[in-house]
Amino acid sequence: MRLNNGKLKAMCAFGFLLSATATVFAETTPADIDSRISKIESSTAAAQSAGDNSWMLACAALVLMMTGPGLALFYGGLVQRKESFWVCNTGVGFHHVVK
Repeated sequence: MRLNNGKLKAMCAFGFLLSATATVFAETTPADIDSRISKIESSTAAAQSAGDNSWMLACAALVLMMTGPGLALFYGGLVQRKESFWVCNTGVGFHHVVK
């Protein structure tokens, strides 16, 4: 598809008009922005004292404890059957060294 100079200018003008309109609408803000910000700040302060943080720490500890044996079983599955026991033990041993 070939564009002549007139079509190209029209498409550029339309694109500029579209982007300018989007910019105008993006810059409008609601009147109650201060009240919304204060609500967000109060909910953030309330979350710091809730049990959410302790739950996230407990979940992270469980994932970290699960990682070592999981990697040992993964690498044990990559080798032959008679060597898988030693590879699993090596993985668990590295996990204990790192811990």
